[in-house]
Amino acid sequence: MASTMSPVNIPTAMRPSKSVVDLVKNVMSDLISSLENEGSTDESENVNNSTVDCRDKSVDLDKSQVQNETSEIKPTPSPRSKEAFQKRVKTFTSSLWCGKPLSLSPPLLAQYGWECIGEDIAKCCTCSVVIAVRLPWPNKDNYRSECEKAQENVIRGHLRICSWPSNYCSDVLLHPFDDVQYLSIQDKLDLKKKFFKRFENLMSLREKLPVMTAEVHKDMNLNEDVICQFLDESSSEDEELLKCISSVHDKVKISAALLALCGWDASSFNLVSGNPGVECEETGRTIGLWNFHSISDEDNDFQPTPAKKQRHESLLVIKKQFFHPVNQHHVWSPWVTTLSSLSAANLIGLSSSVVNEDKPAGWKIVRDFLLPVADLSGANTTPLKSGERCSMKNTPYKTPPAAAVQRAMKMLDEWSSPHHEAQNVALI
Repeated sequence: MASTMSPVNIPTAMRPSKSVVDLVKNVMSDLISSLENEGSTDESENVNNSTVDCRDKSVDLDKSQVQNETSEIKPTPSPRSKEAFQKRVKTFTSSLWCGKPLSLSPPLLAQYGWECIGEDIAKCCTCSVVIAVRLPWPNKDNYRSECEKAQENVIRGHLRICSWPSNYCSDVLLHPFDDVQYLSIQDKLDLKKKFFKRFENLMSLREKLPVMTAEVHKDMNLNEDVICQFLDESSSEDEELLKCISSVHDKVKISAALLALCGWDASSFNLVSGNPGVECEETGRTIGLWNFHSISDEDNDFQPTPAKKQRHESLLVIKKQFFHPVNQHHVWSPWVTTLSSLSAANLIGLSSSVVNEDKPAGWKIVRDFLLPVADLSGANTTPLKSGERCSMKNTPYKTPPAAAVQRAMKMLDEWSSPHHEAQNVALI
């Protein structure tokens, strides 16, 4: 039985007409479609706008990255440039490369592309070949032949495809200081500018600078009056230099001038550790000045008072020395020695000296340029030859047996245990 509320039983007046229903459906569908179209349009616009913004940001980011990468990228220096050459030379430290003759000195190996990577071990910066240069004691019969083999290996120890044997660094890097008569105007200006830059850096050490003895003045053929006159004349043309040397003791100015004349500069670890030191830019040699008599020590006349002497009677005290700006350089430094290249034509053997006697040492060239009218009357008029150490005879560079034994004993003392050191102090 059909229900009374079924659509069939609904009266005609109560049911909506079909046209009304269709009209409502059409209106609702139009309304819904319009709303959907507006929403999709907004979303598409937002998407499009965000996409454009992202693209713009990505383009800006790419441009900034390219600019940053371009600014950070630095051209790699040529292995035969002066910068790369000095970098290789400085890898041959005293602890890794010692006891070698001048024919196997660091500049000659760096000239052929070798850098030190370990004790008595060198590596080519191009072909990566590794060679070991271990020599017998100088008093052995095979010392000369082993040195000649090592020299030969420095030149021809590379791979066959390596270009260093035939295209080594220029000889100019071995002797960067040319004679004054061959210097151009720009070279002279650079030489003078570098000197005063080292001088001003050294002046910051003040009374911590080492004392320059009469022996130093005699060996360098310079007296205090000539140096002071040169600084006074130079300061009259330079206000910064005048501020630097004003109200400073003459001993400070003379010490800084002689050190700068020989290529020494204030060490970079002065600011870090607070301990005074000097360094050579050409060789990388760094020396602490606390082991040498300073200008501030001169007031005490370099003699310990009775109280200090009694206080240190039972202690092992390091005896201070006088600093010599020439002798403290490495024996192969261009400031004191001019080396010849180890080319195949010059490779005759250990008997032939690698020192170029025709070219003066670097410090003499700087001195002759800056002080051409120096009054050297009463000073030592015998000039030092290239490679000769001041106040020493011009003999081949060879460590005497007694000095070698003393150095060996000193190294053993440094390596000994604290108990052994205590025994040595007690014996002293």
